[in-house]
Formats: sequence, structure tokens, C-alpha cells
Amino acid sequence: MHRTPRGDWKGMKKSEYKFATWPLACLLLFASACRQETTAPAPGDMPVRRAFYLDKAGSTLTVDFWLREGDADLSRHFMVAVEHPHILRNVTRLIGTTTPTVHAEIWRVSGEKHAPIDIFNAVPLTGACRVNVAKTRLPSGSFPSELHLHPFVGDEVREGSVLGSFCADGYGHYVARIKTVLDLDWLKNVPTEIVIGQAYNTAK
Repeated sequence: MHRTPRGDWKGMKKSEYKFATWPLACLLLFASACRQETTAPAPGDMPVRRAFYLDKAGSTLTVDFWLREGDADLSRHFMVAVEHPHILRNVTRLIGTTTPTVHAEIWRVSGEKHAPIDIFNAVPLTGACRVNVAKTRLPSGSFPSELHLHPFVGDEVREGSVLGSFCADGYGHYVARIKTVLDLDWLKNVPTEIVIGQAYNTAK
């Protein structure tokens, strides 16, 4: 094999040059991938909306969201809700007469740690959330809450149902995971959205 003095790249054959440089390229690609991480959206992103169909059991949705000072009032409850177009009034009626169950989990993210957040099955109408930013961080993991849909009438464009509510544990990064557990044929092709934001019509 032709030997090239150290530092003499000009004297290398093309095949030898490729062999010498591909490990460096792989290393740079790996380092670039490691630096990729979930980044916060611009302020004013609340409420967060994600398209999510509820007709089939086993469907899951993971939502990263951020609560910022000025965009969110930590003394009020937040909600996880489902919305659909206003013209589908029969959907709200069917929701009120059935018990479609959904599993929901929420975590506060701090570095590599995930602290589970309690979710209530209904939105409290009164009572302020107690803000405790110094709360001890728990190991990753959370028990899913079984939630039933509570129908509400929205505006002229959207209406829907509340899955549950929660109190935030300070400003920062949160993750919600929603999973359907029932087959609901009457929701087939209904363009539903998961909405995470300040709870509707609730007092402190």
C-alpha cells in the first residue's frame, strides 16, 4: 500500500483520501444530531392546537408546550380540551350521552427530569392554583388519568369538550400525552383538535 508522509494530503490517492476522511464526516454528523433538541416556539403560542382523531382506540398524541410569563396566568387552571367545527352540533350531543374515555398524562420538563402533573377529570369553576416553583422534581414517569369528555358550547366557529384540567408548576417546558382507549365510529372523519391552554370561564 502506498504510504503518504504525515501531513502530505496532496500525495494521497483518491481512494486513500476517502478512507481517511469518512470517519471524521460520520463524527461530525453524529455530533450535529446530538445537538438537535426540542426548541420553544415564539411567545404567544398559547393555546396550543394539534389535529387528533378520536375514532380509533390506541391513537396517541404527544404535545410539547411552553408556559411563559405574560402568556399564561399560573394562578388559573389550564385545560386539555377537544374542539371540532361548530357545524357538527350532533357531535357535542353524542359526547354528552356517551362516555368516551381518554388517557392523559402531563409532565413538567426540567433538563432530563420529568415531574408528573395531576390532571382533574373536570375543570374546577372556582379556586386558585397554588404556584410552587420550588416543588421537588420527581423521577420520570406518570400515571395516566382516565378522562371523560365534558361538552361545552363554544363560539360560532368552534365548539367541543373538556378532557380535564391541571395546575401548572411554574413557567417552562411541559409535555402532554393523549391516548384514546375506545373505538368511536361516530367520530370517524370528524376533524377534531386537541387544545391545551387557559381553562375557559374559570375564576381564580
